[in-house]
Amino acid sequence: MRSIKNQQDLGCFARTIFAPLPPKIYIMPLMRSALEDISKVWPLFDDDWIFHMIEEQYSTALNDCHSNSARWATINAILAIAVQWKAANNAVKDVFPISWSHFKNAFSIFPELVTQVPDFEACRAVLIMAIFMHGTADARTAHTLLTAAIQLAQVIGLYRRDLYLTTSPTENDRHMRVLWTINILGSNAAMKYGLRTPFDDGDDEMCLSSANAEASTGGLALPLAGVNILRLMAHLAAIQSKVHERLYSNVALRQEPIDRVRIVSQMDHQLEIWRVGLPATIRPAGSNPLTSIDLEPGVVNLHFAYYTTAWKIHMALQCPKAFHELIPPSMDASSVRGADWNIPLRSPTPVVGARVTLLVLQNMPSQPLVYHWQMLGYSVVAILTLVAAVLDDPSCPEALVNVRSVGEFINNLRRLQLEHGYELQTMILGLLEFYNVAHYVTRAAHDIPKYESAANQNENIPGLKKRDIQLALSRSADLMHVSQGFIGNMPVPCTEAAKIFLNTSDKTPVSNNGYGPFVPDVLKSQTYNFLFASRP
Repeated sequence: MRSIKNQQDLGCFARTIFAPLPPKIYIMPLMRSALEDISKVWPLFDDDWIFHMIEEQYSTALNDCHSNSARWATINAILAIAVQWKAANNAVKDVFPISWSHFKNAFSIFPELVTQVPDFEACRAVLIMAIFMHGTADARTAHTLLTAAIQLAQVIGLYRRDLYLTTSPTENDRHMRVLWTINILGSNAAMKYGLRTPFDDGDDEMCLSSANAEASTGGLALPLAGVNILRLMAHLAAIQSKVHERLYSNVALRQEPIDRVRIVSQMDHQLEIWRVGLPATIRPAGSNPLTSIDLEPGVVNLHFAYYTTAWKIHMALQCPKAFHELIPPSMDASSVRGADWNIPLRSPTPVVGARVTLLVLQNMPSQPLVYHWQMLGYSVVAILTLVAAVLDDPSCPEALVNVRSVGEFINNLRRLQLEHGYELQTMILGLLEFYNVAHYVTRAAHDIPKYESAANQNENIPGLKKRDIQLALSRSADLMHVSQGFIGNMPVPCTEAAKIFLNTSDKTPVSNNGYGPFVPDVLKSQTYNFLFASRP
């Protein structure tokens, strides 16, 4: 027994500093410049409290990670985001390791933040870490951090109305920013991966109808007076949450057809009310994409979230074959097929939304790789949607338009890679496989001897491959989930993506370390030793 006790280590967990904080003369200009850009996408950041924390940190020992763990984690996480946002696209390989070292500084504090006395600062620090990870392809870690932030928000009562009765307006504003951002990211995860939303309808309504929410100035990220982009996104996130829970949960799959149609109509109506309530200058307008003047990152996010929600609402009426296995035996599977349901919806169809999405992405000005990667996720589902529509009816007049949209977008990806140094070669090659099949069947259906292409075409694509891909796409429960399997590392979506890619290409369907086939090494966390040592 004494021998066993002598071998025990009863000490505390050790903290590791992977990179020291830079001198204050360097960090302040970097933060000011980066926050101006980052706040257009994530209006969570308030310059005042960030610079106040930096002053506090630098007034003590520079690398003191003990006196205030939440402050240390927050500063390092924001610094990691700032370095990535300000990195030139052709210098990513040299600069990204710096940002990851500071992120690992923050992540090493993560167990303490979630297990010690929880408070708002800890919740915000974990949320900022999740935002950093959303700029990478490591979706698993990103969602783990988001889930931890959600739990902290619930533990400290961030969604409770009475909390806002005892805090100052400034504190209320910061609380609302964090709560809205959590809801937005949580609903986004539900749309992309089919995961549970963070709060129920009552919690959503509380945080949006609160008098504090009305007075909040957080999220004024648009060059338009009085527009709170974060609040608009939070309203849409509440609708997304309802769409997911009422149309895509396991309970929803057991609905009677008439109930499903009714809920789809209700969700479409709520989405239209939200759209009409937007200022005319930033309102989505059917098949009309944003102009170059309107392409503020916050507005682009808003539009993509809108088209994603519309896509989900429409697809709820087109029950894929994969859903048929989940339908109770008492229900007739043929009665829940979308072909039998012709109800008018105000929101744009998936095909229209897909074409607009690709056009907006083509017109976007150059952005940091971490932001552009998040936006490219929408392009993958858009292309899968258009290819599925083409394979379903290649003789349709719209098929030519859809194929042209895909080809033009791939050409734009090539331009980005050539002019701005984006590492997109694996994505380009993968999307070309889908394009080649759609291009081939469209030419055959329209008897076109020659058609302008985005790549050297393979004229010998067999019809069997077309049927295999069409079957794989039709059997997919949700193309939104599949698209994330190509660009992330969530296991279930990656498996679905691998099945489809196997029918499209002879290449290995899933790359190393469990990531999808389109993911470049520069966006994989393992590239920066975000790992646990295998030996002492």
